[in-house]
Amino acid sequence: MLIVHLRSLLLFVAMFYVVGACPQDAFAQAKPGDFLGVFIDADQGLDFPTGLVFGPDEYLYVSSAVTDEVLRFDASTGAFVDVFVREGSGGLDHPDQLLIGPDGYLYVVSLHTNEVLRYDMSTGTFINAFVTAGSGGLSLPNCLTFGPDGHLYVSSFGTDEVLRYEGATGVFMDAFVVKNRGGLKNPSCIAFGPDGHLYVGSWRTNEVLRLNGNRGTFLDVFVAGDEEWSPKSLGHLTFGPYGHLYVSGLSSQDVRRYNGSTGEFIDQFIPTWSGGLNYPTNMIFADDGNLYVSSSDTDQVLRYKAPESDVVKDALSLYSDFILAQNYPNPFGSKTIISYTLPEAATVTLRVFDIQGSLIRRIVDPDQIRGQHEIEIEAG
Repeated sequence: MLIVHLRSLLLFVAMFYVVGACPQDAFAQAKPGDFLGVFIDADQGLDFPTGLVFGPDEYLYVSSAVTDEVLRFDASTGAFVDVFVREGSGGLDHPDQLLIGPDGYLYVVSLHTNEVLRYDMSTGTFINAFVTAGSGGLSLPNCLTFGPDGHLYVSSFGTDEVLRYEGATGVFMDAFVVKNRGGLKNPSCIAFGPDGHLYVGSWRTNEVLRLNGNRGTFLDVFVAGDEEWSPKSLGHLTFGPYGHLYVSGLSSQDVRRYNGSTGEFIDQFIPTWSGGLNYPTNMIFADDGNLYVSSSDTDQVLRYKAPESDVVKDALSLYSDFILAQNYPNPFGSKTIISYTLPEAATVTLRVFDIQGSLIRRIVDPDQIRGQHEIEIEAG
């Protein structure tokens, strides 16, 4: 995260990209949540796309549930690259969510065989059934995540549980969230939040439950299911760049945003049917800050404008003559340039933080005149 300090003005922006005006960006005029376009179209080989994950190799991996494959696409253009995991490889049957594990391998939920399968990230070849069929009572798994403890957590939709497996071997450890805890009915998605707790989507009750991230004990109903702006047929959940919770609705065909600290409804971040969105089963924020969503019933992956930091919006409303432009290039490798305009002479301090919030660099220019300025930031 970068923090630009101009006198009393604080602007918070995400690491490696800056929220602000971007003359080079064709989407500069779009508002947060606006539809930016079809990133992967229906003619690219997908049949009911579900899981999404960006790899370290600049590819986007998408599970194709009906064809029992995982396809690979260029992460910049959305162009089809190849079938990465071949049809039925390792017994893959209806692949759902997928992720890249701490060991660098690709983990894929095989919904109809009640397994989690593991594949080599270089070749796509099958390695093993990391979680074997029905291990620990696993039934209809559709979501998985590695926890802060390094272990694998898998939602068991059919048994109303979240099961935990040893992170190195896949051996069953325990039911981390036991049956019906907190009223859990058909867990459809799970994610660890910024607070270290586990958030579980309860599909049948349209709620998001919060459970202690160390013990699995019930804490509270984080998002209620009986309100006007409750999730509708809850599909997937994820935390965004600024800590808020995003929840997709399978029947409302939208994505709703909730305060990441309180669970209060903020807005309908992606409106109903926006860009033709139909049955949003999965979503992921990319390094460019934009949100990519599986539109399963249209066999597409759609792209939506990145959210803004509340602090940025508040600060810019108070200092309308201060302009902070999008960094360029974005994303970047060795270096990037941040441009900004000062309404008057001022002292500018640029602080660079890592994702844990630790200060790693501080740049001070005490005598900057009114007008446009640039600062070059080098990675590393």
